[in-house]
Parts: sequence; C-alpha cells; structure tokens
Amino acid sequence: MKIKTIIIGMGSAGALDRFIDKRIKFQRNHLDAIKNNKSFQLVKLVDKNENNILKKKKQIIKNITLEKKLSENEKEVDLIVICTPTESHFNDIKKALKLNPKIIICEKPLSNKIKETTEILEILEKKQIKLIINYQRQFDKRFKELGKLFIKNKYNKFILKYNNGFLNNASHFLYFLYELFGKIKKINQNYNLNYKNKKSFNFRIDFENNVEAHGIGFNNYSFDIFEIEAYNQNSRINIMDGGYYLEYYKKKDNTFFNNYSPLIKSKLKLSDYGDGFDNLYKRVLEFFKGKDDLDEFNSKKYSYFYKQLSKIKINEK
Repeated sequence: MKIKTIIIGMGSAGALDRFIDKRIKFQRNHLDAIKNNKSFQLVKLVDKNENNILKKKKQIIKNITLEKKLSENEKEVDLIVICTPTESHFNDIKKALKLNPKIIICEKPLSNKIKETTEILEILEKKQIKLIINYQRQFDKRFKELGKLFIKNKYNKFILKYNNGFLNNASHFLYFLYELFGKIKKINQNYNLNYKNKKSFNFRIDFENNVEAHGIGFNNYSFDIFEIEAYNQNSRINIMDGGYYLEYYKKKDNTFFNNYSPLIKSKLKLSDYGDGFDNLYKRVLEFFKGKDDLDEFNSKKYSYFYKQLSKIKINEK
C-alpha cells in the first residue's frame, strides 16, 4: 500500500533539520523520515517561501509537485503533515481538513491561542480525523525508557532549563510528563520578574502523585538550552542537549567524609537518542495497516493539556 502524503512547510522541522553527528542513523525532519519509508508516497510539497523548497530540491523525489499554496482540489490524500510556523497552524489545518485526510500530523504547539486550539480539536473529533501533535520525545526510544525508569524508581522532581519559548520548547517536556504522570494539579508562574516580550520564564507545575516540574527560562542567550534534571530519593539523571547526552548519579555514603552522602557519577545504559521521527511514521504506517488505532492521540487529551497551559500568561507570537 502507498500512503499518499502532503507536507506543508519546508523549513526546519519540515525539511531542513538534521543530525550533524553521522553516527546517528535517524532522521531529524519529516521529509527525510517519509522518504526513507517506501510505504509513503509524497504527492506534493507546499511552502510559500520558494527558497525553502529550492534548498531541498536536489534531495526530493523526482516528479513531485512543488507549490506555494495548498490546492483544495487534491484527491485521495491519506496524510497531511503541517510544519509551518505556529501562527499559521490554525488556517493550515482548516485548509487541510477540506481534503479529508485520515491523519494530520502537526508540529507543536497546535496554536498559541486556546480558542483556536479548541476549535481545531472539535472539528477533528467530528470528522473523526486523527491528529498527532509532534512532541517527538513521546516516540523516541531513549525517552520511552526514561519514562519507565522515572515511574519504576519514583522520580518526582524535575528541573527544566530552556530557552526559545515556553510553548515551543518547554511544552515538549511538559507533555512528556503529562503522559507519564497524568493530570496537572497546579500551575504557578514567577511574576516577580518582568516578562514583557520574554518567551521563556520561570514556572512550577504540579502533577498527580506529588510530581513537581520546575522550569527556569533563559532569554537572549547565544546558545540553545534544553536540559532536564530528574531526582528521586537516591539519584539524579541529567538530560542535556534535548536528550543527546545523559549523566546518571547515585548516592554513595561516606565518600568524601563520614556522615555525608554525595551523588557519584555512575553508569546508566539506555538507547541512543534521535529515532522519534522514524518511530512516529512507523506508528502511522501501522495505523494504515489496521494494526494500531493510535488511541492515545485524542482531542480530549490534547484539549486538557492546552487548557492547563493556557493558565500561564504567555507572550508568544
């Protein structure tokens, strides 16, 4: 079978992101992940910026249509992937819905506005079209293993250091925790600082089972920041560069002097990071084969998550 696919948006996540480390065999963008699976048939690529398309043109499958906007006359579309800027998602999804795909994959976040998010989710539910928001760590094998480890060993305090926006960046890990620990009980934002025109800020979110997530936002730094510290009673895991590096520390009594228990760096064997995009499309393929109903991706779950996040005053455009 061939899954007829359209990608809207040929920028970073759509076509340009990649791993520099050649030892990583996985893909870092939707176009390459789709091209590497022969079950998908790319029928059209859409981007209003011709330069984005031209950057990838040499790597695109021959005879594929390149367009500046999505035509509503397209027939027999199974999958539409939306990788445009967040402020465009609402209109792009509404246009995509007119083609009646079976699945829409949308880059995170769904929208910066809760009203738009709610409207999109309600329409998708009525039309019974599956939506997958690409929080890619939910598909990544390393993060799946970390999730099992967090639950088994009762990790309950997490510190996230991030930049590049609360919805764009912090929500990645918050959705991961939401999937692990369930409902959000309380949200606090640090109002002691001036957050005008700042996309990244400090916050605390309490989940069920006494799980805390503390966020430290950084603005106007020249380097990327996405680091997580996970704590339980006897150990700490440092997750750096989005998941690329890991460090594990466990308690060891009387190491430096008596009656003192520091954390000492130890070994922790987990899978390599980076297969999120590949595993996403494996799941999609299983859906079309009738072997996976994708039940965890449902409008009520997304709606709850974004309504909770909307309690924070976010100044993102």
